[in-house]
Amino acid sequence: MSGQARQELLKRLLDLRPQLQRRFNEEVDRSLHEELENVTIRQLHVMQCLEHGPLSMGELAHRLGVSESSATSAVDRLVKAGLAERASDASDRRLVLVGLSTEGTRVVARVQKAARQRIGQMLAVLSDAQVAALVQIYEAVVRGPSKSNRARSTR
Repeated sequence: MSGQARQELLKRLLDLRPQLQRRFNEEVDRSLHEELENVTIRQLHVMQCLEHGPLSMGELAHRLGVSESSATSAVDRLVKAGLAERASDASDRRLVLVGLSTEGTRVVARVQKAARQRIGQMLAVLSDAQVAALVQIYEAVVRGPSKSNRARSTR
């Protein structure tokens, strides 16, 4: 493939990205809205970060890409709603860990099931082989060089 042909494909990809993102958001948001009850999308993101086990507030903030005070504010609302719980770390009582409550775990599972169903419907136009290829492409892009690796290689 020539450099010009690749550049044209990249342009097409960039042109399609907003349309794909909008379609994805519309489809998933519709299904999530039905499942979320009074949980915001931001709170759901916090809950998904906690899905695999409790985190310190600092680690949660890092994963969310927000300040610790912003993460604390979101956790406060989740705790008040009974969707998350705080506990002291057994090895360091100064460290506060945040995890999902039983109800929070249930909400995340319901939302993920609804999202999978909606995405499955959206991708029904693709064959199983095409979906597998799409997943492999996403995985390759995610595994690609980080910003710091690219910066070093251009020096």
